[in-house]
Amino acid sequence: MKKCSVLRVAERTVEDIVKIKPSYMLIALLILCTVLLLSCGGNLSSGTSGSGGTGGGSGGGGGTTTGPTVAILTLSTAGATSSIYGLDFILNLPTGVTVLDSYSPPATDSNVIVASGPNASGTILSGVYTQATGTATQATVHVLVANANGLGLGQFCTVNTKIAAGNNPTAADFSITAFSAVDASGNPVTGITPGFTADIH
Repeated sequence: MKKCSVLRVAERTVEDIVKIKPSYMLIALLILCTVLLLSCGGNLSSGTSGSGGTGGGSGGGGGTTTGPTVAILTLSTAGATSSIYGLDFILNLPTGVTVLDSYSPPATDSNVIVASGPNASGTILSGVYTQATGTATQATVHVLVANANGLGLGQFCTVNTKIAAGNNPTAADFSITAFSAVDASGNPVTGITPGFTADIH
């Protein structure tokens, strides 16, 4: 039986991918990276974090304290250039924070990483979730972003996470590491920094 077109693209050599028109190359790379990530799992790293807000409330009249249940991260880029066609980074999650990967683990569910802001149109996103192992490592989401029309600076996606009972993370507990940006030809773009805000409630 003939292989599907996605697998045929994934099995191209690096030399074959380079021959693809620049406007389609990042999409091919995204498909290839997704296949490889699903085979190998996520990646761990440590580094800096963005800023955001915290939330939560308490009951009165003898009620119990209710902690936050969700953290919604809004991701963006800043820098001196807007010639970006692809992004690759690790989102590190604090203790007690998870994302859904119920349909095709470790790939994240479709409502976890959502294109948003002025760069939403035409943006393709892929996420691979790696659960924390004990207290020694953090849970991570390896995120790939591509847009054949280019990504301007600013907001590009929203990440929806869940907070387990008994945990009260702050924005400083999240971080983005192993960040890289590429142009239409797949060459590295320097001077681009990631950031995020966190709505925790």
